[in-house]
Amino acid sequence: PVPGRCLSATFSSLRRAGYAARGFPILSAHTRSRGRSALSTLAWRDVKADVDSMIRHFSGAQSLYDRLGSDARNWDYYSTMALLHAMQSGYTSAEASLVRILAILREDRPVGPDWHQLLIRRLAEPLDGDFARPALLSPELAAAFLIARGFRHRAMHVYDDFNIRLFPPALDAARTM
Repeated sequence: PVPGRCLSATFSSLRRAGYAARGFPILSAHTRSRGRSALSTLAWRDVKADVDSMIRHFSGAQSLYDRLGSDARNWDYYSTMALLHAMQSGYTSAEASLVRILAILREDRPVGPDWHQLLIRRLAEPLDGDFARPALLSPELAAAFLIARGFRHRAMHVYDDFNIRLFPPALDAARTM
């Protein structure tokens, strides 16, 4: 699978048809009550740019891993840094798309030291009440986000002890996303 296709398809369907994945109506009352259309072409163009960036970075990481494999002897400083940066940038782009979705829906961004995790959890759960909406991330996609988020943390804090054998689960998550 090509990284990013699941997330890209999910958000494209939201924008194009006004429906969330699996046919749930998307928030027309939710967004009207907050004072503007949620399906703004420009705002969705920004989401698409973030998703396209995620796909480019995750695909680059996949290509590098496909070329060098899991043997640590194949990974010099530059290839290791390229892989870590590609995964970090890919996830950061994916996360930015989620933050933009919240802005389009006029929902508050999570706050606090665990806001990254709360963002995923929030979009994976439906909202009830006046601002009801379906879950925007499937359980599989939310799980992939959590794995990729964990790898981004590792990439940011690995310093000199990265083990390439720890990479395949993150690559699988990127492929799911």
